[in-house]
Amino acid sequence: MASVSFRHNLDFTSISFCHNEGAMLYTLNPKATNPEPFAQIEDYPGIDVPNVLIAERIGNTNNGFVVLGQFPTVLFKFNMKTKAKVAEVDFKEPIKSIRHNNKIVAVCLSDRIRILVLMTLKELHVIEISRFNVHGLFDMCQTDRSLIVHPTMVPGQVGFFDAENLQEDLPIKRVHTSSLTTIKLNKDGTLLATASRKGTVIRVTDVETRTVLYNFCRSLMRQAKIYSLAFSADSKYLASSSDTGTVHLFELKQNGSAISCISDNLGMGIVGSYLTYYCPQLVEQAEQYIPEPMARPKSISTCRVEQEIQSSVAVFVIDETPVIFVGMADGSLEIFRYVNEVECEHLTRVTLGQFRLLRARRSNDSGVVEF
Repeated sequence: MASVSFRHNLDFTSISFCHNEGAMLYTLNPKATNPEPFAQIEDYPGIDVPNVLIAERIGNTNNGFVVLGQFPTVLFKFNMKTKAKVAEVDFKEPIKSIRHNNKIVAVCLSDRIRILVLMTLKELHVIEISRFNVHGLFDMCQTDRSLIVHPTMVPGQVGFFDAENLQEDLPIKRVHTSSLTTIKLNKDGTLLATASRKGTVIRVTDVETRTVLYNFCRSLMRQAKIYSLAFSADSKYLASSSDTGTVHLFELKQNGSAISCISDNLGMGIVGSYLTYYCPQLVEQAEQYIPEPMARPKSISTCRVEQEIQSSVAVFVIDETPVIFVGMADGSLEIFRYVNEVECEHLTRVTLGQFRLLRARRSNDSGVVEF
């Protein structure tokens, strides 16, 4: 199955489009909307057509981590320019997902996370997690703090692990009543965004205090599968994509009164602001009778993609304006800009990679690659 993923480094963002005939990797500078080609994996030593499940560039080097469908239990360190294998580790069971920073690489299997030294791939520690984590759900802070978050055996509960000191970072936190489908840390690991299988609410938790700061309303009634969550680098915005084909943009600002949130959700924000300012006692009394789900803040804007397929999302602030990137499983990259509180402006669509078919390669056809 094809997929598009975003990985943020200190100076740029790496975009990977993995496909059953290879992979394309791109770099994206913070102030640009056009991804620049970095490397293409269309063959691999000993394999004619590599089915690439995971491909991640390591920092700003030419090396990267690769997991192939032909060898799903093996993590390869691979030079993406010379096409040479640098090292490999066989975990004896399929690799679900990986995360890395400047010091370590964390490899998620079905029921555990194995932590290795980035340079030598020597194993440091094993974290036992939920045996139901079949999709490899976890995240790790990109900074040297090396905080890992993962689901536990209790539905809706998040475990925290300090990978720098190799110890559990207690306490654990139950943020949803049903099983988690998405977990995402912000850039410095101070905020955690989560969504459950219901997909109606997205919660943002303060990692230090374990308190829920925001209960964002994606929908009051309609359930959805949340595919991805992403913070902006300044942690002022949060974006989500789902199987509904709608991408939501939330703003992380100080919450107003419940009356104000309801007014905003109904498109009558000025009414809530007026009542909160001029009738504070009345508002305080009324809020005692308002159901909590109705007072959740909604997204400030949405983006609509044409296909309801697997997607991942990234959000950048360019010239003080949020710009949302939506990577689709078919290899297209939809780019939007926030302009008003109704719907984001669609800027462009980029085709990440057109792979040559196997029969075309064997007949020495030239094939077409578009950027």
